Amino acid sequence: MGNQARCVERVVGGAGTGKTQFLLDSMDRVRAEYGIPIGGIAFTTFTRAGCEEMATRAASRWHISGGLGNFRTVHSMAYKGLKIEASEMISDDSESLSWVSRVLGIELEAATSTSGTLTYKPLSADSSDEATALTLWTYARATLRPMNEILAERLLLGEQVPSRDVIEAVVTRYESAKRIHDRVDYSDILLRFSGIRMSLDGPRVVSPEGECPEGCQAVFADESQDNSAAVDMALLRLATAPGVRYVLLAGDPMQCLYESFGGGSARHFMAWKAVESIMPRSYRCPPQVHELGEQCLKRMTKGYWDRGILPADHQGAVKQSGAALDAMLDHVSPDEHTLVLARCEYSLREYAEILDDMEIPFSRLNEDGTSVNAGFAALQALHTGEG
Repeated sequence: MGNQARCVERVVGGAGTGKTQFLLDSMDRVRAEYGIPIGGIAFTTFTRAGCEEMATRAASRWHISGGLGNFRTVHSMAYKGLKIEASEMISDDSESLSWVSRVLGIELEAATSTSGTLTYKPLSADSSDEATALTLWTYARATLRPMNEILAERLLLGEQVPSRDVIEAVVTRYESAKRIHDRVDYSDILLRFSGIRMSLDGPRVVSPEGECPEGCQAVFADESQDNSAAVDMALLRLATAPGVRYVLLAGDPMQCLYESFGGGSARHFMAWKAVESIMPRSYRCPPQVHELGEQCLKRMTKGYWDRGILPADHQGAVKQSGAALDAMLDHVSPDEHTLVLARCEYSLREYAEILDDMEIPFSRLNEDGTSVNAGFAALQALHTGEG
C-alpha cells in the first residue's frame, strides 16, 4: 500500500452484527484518541443513500445541524476533488444517452448505472456489438484489466462478445469524442483521481489529479467488499493523503453483490494490510436463519471461511413451501411484520396481487414515490389521526 496511514483497521461484520453502530462508536473513539475534530472525519460507503443515512445519524449523535461534507461516496469524493462540472458528466440520463448514441452512430435504448459503472442497452440488434463493446470498456476500467483477458473470460463462459477490432473502434471513437467535447464518465473520475491511465492493454500509473478532502485525518469506509479495483485505488489515495492518521474499512466478504457486472470484489477489501477484527454476534438472525445462511455460503466455489459469528439470542423458524406463490404467502400474517423477497419484478407483482386478494396490508420498498395498497394507506391514516 505504499505510504500507508498510521493505523489501518479492517472490521468484518456479517448480517445484523451492528456494524453501523460500531462505526459510529469508532468515530467517537478515534476523535477522542487522536483529537480529531468533526470536520476531520471522512466517511464513504457504496451508495449515496448510505452516506446520507450515516451523516444523519452522526449529526444527531454529535448534536450538530447542517450537512457533513465529507460523508459521500468515493465517486463523489473524486468528483469534488477534481472540480468536475455537472455539464461534463456522462451518466445514465437521457442527454448523456443521446450524446453517446450520436458519437457512436448507434441507437441506444438505456444506460443503467450500477456501482459507478454504465451498462448500455441497444435499441436494435444492429447496435448490439457497439453497446456491448462500450459496456466491456467500462468493465475493463472498473477492474483495471486488459481487454483481451476479459474477452477470453467471457468466451469461456459462453457469452457472445464483439471482436477486438470492433471494441477498439468503439473505444477510439468514444474516447476521442470525450476529449473533443470535454466530457468525462464515472470511470474517468476514479482513474484520474487515483493516477491510473487505461488502454485496451491494461492500466498504467500516472500522476493523480485533483485534491483530497481538506483537513481529513480519519477515513471510514463501509461496504468495502463491493469495491472494484478502481474504487479501491481511489480509496487508497484518500487513505494515504497527507494528514490522514486513521483508516477503518468495514464490510463482509460473503456479501459482495457486484462482482459479475460492476467489477466489485471482496479480495480488494481483504488485501489491505490492516489489524483485523470480526463482529462477534448477529443481533438480527436467530440460530435457524443463521444456520441456513451459512449452509448457503458453504456452497460457494471459493472464498468461504468460517467467521465464527454467533447467531442472535431470540428464536426463529425456517419453513419451506412448494412452488405455488399463494402457498408460501399463507405464512404471512397481518399481525406480524414480514419481509417478502422476490427474484424479479414479475414475481413481485404476483406477490402483491395475492396479498391484495388476501386483504393483507403491505408496502413496496425501493420504488419512486409512495406505493401502498388501500389497506396500508388506511392504517397510515389511523396512525396519523386522519382516518
